[in-house]
Amino acid sequence: MKRLFIGTLISAAASVALGQSVQRGQVLEYQGANPKTPLPHVHIAATNASGTQSDADGHFTLQFRTLHAGDAIQFRRIELSGYEVMNSEALEVARVARSQGVSDDEAPLRIIMAPRETLRRLREGYRAVSQQRYEQQLKVSEAELERLRQQGQLAEAQYNERMSALEEEYEEKLSQLETYIDKFARIDLSDLDQEEQQVIELVQQGKFEEALQIYENQHLQERLQQNKADIQQLTSMRNQLDEAARKKAQENLRLRQSIDRQVTLLRMAGGEENIRKVHQILQETFLADTTNWEARRELVMSLRAYGEYPSLTALLLNGIASASEPYGRGMMVLDLMQTYWELEQYDESMRQAQLADSILSPIQDSNYAVSSRALAGWSAFMLRYWMRSDDYKDCQPVVERLRREWAPDTLNTHSLYAYIQVLSDLTDYYSGVGDNQQSLWCAREALRLGEVIERRSPWNSTLCFACASACSTFLLEGLRVEACQAARRSVALLGERLDKSGVKSFYELASTAYFPLIEALVPAGEYALADSIIQSVQARKVLEHIDQSSELNRLHIGIYQFYEAQVLLHNGRAAEAESVAIQALQTLGETAEGAAFVPFLRPEWEARWALSQQQYAAAAKSCQRAIDVCRAIYKESEDAWDADNVCRYYLLLAEIHLSAGNKGKVKKALLEADKYAAFESNRQAISALRTRL
Repeated sequence: MKRLFIGTLISAAASVALGQSVQRGQVLEYQGANPKTPLPHVHIAATNASGTQSDADGHFTLQFRTLHAGDAIQFRRIELSGYEVMNSEALEVARVARSQGVSDDEAPLRIIMAPRETLRRLREGYRAVSQQRYEQQLKVSEAELERLRQQGQLAEAQYNERMSALEEEYEEKLSQLETYIDKFARIDLSDLDQEEQQVIELVQQGKFEEALQIYENQHLQERLQQNKADIQQLTSMRNQLDEAARKKAQENLRLRQSIDRQVTLLRMAGGEENIRKVHQILQETFLADTTNWEARRELVMSLRAYGEYPSLTALLLNGIASASEPYGRGMMVLDLMQTYWELEQYDESMRQAQLADSILSPIQDSNYAVSSRALAGWSAFMLRYWMRSDDYKDCQPVVERLRREWAPDTLNTHSLYAYIQVLSDLTDYYSGVGDNQQSLWCAREALRLGEVIERRSPWNSTLCFACASACSTFLLEGLRVEACQAARRSVALLGERLDKSGVKSFYELASTAYFPLIEALVPAGEYALADSIIQSVQARKVLEHIDQSSELNRLHIGIYQFYEAQVLLHNGRAAEAESVAIQALQTLGETAEGAAFVPFLRPEWEARWALSQQQYAAAAKSCQRAIDVCRAIYKESEDAWDADNVCRYYLLLAEIHLSAGNKGKVKKALLEADKYAAFESNRQAISALRTRL
């Protein structure tokens, strides 16, 4: 049986020198509402350019070997001890200037940095006022429920249910707060007008209503819509009104930025009414200018969060059909690709992945966002699609392309997350084709990138899943100590996150780490560690909260319970083990993919059960049935995972014969196991059994 989650690989490609371009810029230190000041001695490095350092006036020069005017700049390092980059989002879309001077339509490249302590204080301040507000909202809601109960309008059961729902909503809002806090802390006050500076002051005082009222009084969406209409009218009178249209376009940019801050503030303020307002604003902003793909993308993300898939699909199809700019069109195709995959329409998702490739590949070299995110995005879906049917031959071109073109980004957390997603599929690929050393290297690389994300965003869950995947890979290579360390690290991190968030969505997410850990640990004989996970409060809550109407979830639950039954049997709890095993096989049989496992999992269980009852002949007979099924599968696929299944069942058969005292049959079973030993773990298990003869 193939593992459902694994760890990672990345390779990079070298470039050929064709020419040189120069980009000049300035590093400035953030001073709050006061003008920014030059910041010297900042180390700056970018792909395709030699490293440099800002001078006494903050100025620096990057000399590129191959890039030209208009090409994307990919920063690799911007460092000064005690400082942090504030405008990283703007730097991700920076391009080489068209001229060495500053033209009217081209702003100079600026890097804005702030003392790390300053940003920490800002985040703590915003966190404090937001959490206080959330707590006040919770108390008001709880008081209202108490009033209804006292007046007899709520039964005790209804009261308890609604109180629990309030607590869950409160914890979910807290878990999402860090993103909004960080974004608000990075607002450059010196770039804001007096009204928006007043908004920031009010937020810092916890006066959210007064701050939001300022935005309401500005009628931002209406002005944006009116400005778009004005731009169209002014453009038609170009000879007379070019300058006015340019100013309106600049104002629209400022309005969109203000709307973005308004949306962020609404999310920080919390409350159901404010969340509905966010959705309304995003809808109105998009309708004000349907040609703006960024506004469309914000609306797409909101629709996905609300689970409004019909509206989401219609919006994306319309946008793809009408978009003329390749980057915007390609990114919408990627969104549609993900949407179809979530709807389990895998063939359609694959078609969108191929379309995204054809649209975005021509602009990959000159667009940072494409090279850092999109390549990983569509590659992951292609690999996942082919490996669903064990089609490793079709995976190979995708893997080779990743080796040529993919370089991990050390600047952007979102990009690193995309890489780690693809690394899971690459590990599965390398293990499937028997390249175990590459698979092992991938797992360690995923852990390294996961640690980077953990340092940047301590409540992100990426490292949890990287550790779980690495555990599986290490066990296959016989690295049991390293595997158990990764498993314990994953469990500890997940426990912290679950205790912090406690929301249904995260419990479902956590299942993608808990379940494969059990799937890896039990066949490796790590029963004690597996049992500690199974018996944990968090694991039990995961099983309670995940959506069991999903066929994929039922598949994972069935496999999890199958291995749980083995742990129970190992611990001498035979009656419980039998009940759990029956339920597991029934659950698996209800899913299309799980039904394919039942023909060899059922006789495996029967063999283990008979062995526990010292019914050796029956155990050997059942085990041989499992072997016959798996050998037939391996004969068709010649896949390493299928070979692993055959080997494990021959090892089980050897255990049965050893318990029965038939050493001759043990030796024969081990000889057969040798033929199918795809992984180091198989070879170690065979050696361990031979030492017991």
